[in-house]
Amino acid sequence: MPHPHAHAAPGPADPSLAMMLDLDARILHRHLLEVTTWIRRLARDTAGRVVVDLGAGTGTGTVALARRFGRADVHAVDASDAMLARVAERAVVDGLADRIHPVRADLDDRWPALPPADVVWASLVLHEVADPARLLARVRDGLAPGGILAVVEMDGPPRFLPDDLDPALARPGLADRLDDAVTHGGTGGPSHPDWAPWLEDAGLVDVATRAFPIDPDPADPIAGSATLPYARAWLARVRDRSADRLDAADRAALDALLDADGPHALARIPDLRLRGTRTAYVGRRPR
Repeated sequence: MPHPHAHAAPGPADPSLAMMLDLDARILHRHLLEVTTWIRRLARDTAGRVVVDLGAGTGTGTVALARRFGRADVHAVDASDAMLARVAERAVVDGLADRIHPVRADLDDRWPALPPADVVWASLVLHEVADPARLLARVRDGLAPGGILAVVEMDGPPRFLPDDLDPALARPGLADRLDDAVTHGGTGGPSHPDWAPWLEDAGLVDVATRAFPIDPDPADPIAGSATLPYARAWLARVRDRSADRLDAADRAALDALLDADGPHALARIPDLRLRGTRTAYVGRRPR
């Protein structure tokens, strides 16, 4: 499904994906702090010296992990050279180049040569690999005894539109129908499995699940400045990739929202903000 996500397997770099990953990071910087703080607390009994970010993308999670685990070497794993170059640039800008190590690897192929990990972070990537069970088994083997795996997933596509749109723009339920057009070919099914039993089947213990609501502070200038461009980029992606699953009226509404000079332009929509939840699944390798 066309969520913004990091690269699990090699393929051409997607500039629009990189842009959305960066916008997502700006909107959710406080959310990411909350999630990584929780993971750090769960990993308090580990050495906290080796952290692996699977499907690192542009490095948002990599940098957050490096800051949260202040003594750790963080290995940013991705299949895209272009993404890894962005990770390296970001590490330099943030003064973390001595602790962030880009690693090119295809997660559908083999586990990269890495030291035993205290924490493995897999955000928005596990549902993209060809064989999640095989990858989870490799992650388990790649963890140090007592090490933590954290899987983070979006509970549905990004949603920006309020429920009460102008009736002149669209009939009620447009946001739901856009979600359905994206999620599993319009079936409205979940965007990812419940990974908890998968982690248990991989031999991890102390498996826990926690949902994190997405509710950016309207007064947050960092999130506020990214909301409109992210909404435009996402809805343009929906139009380009999922319009065939919408009826003519909804396609026209989408075009109207993306017409920057029109009366229903996104910039004119009240209460435009990112909504939803992300769920974290954690498990520990037995000691």
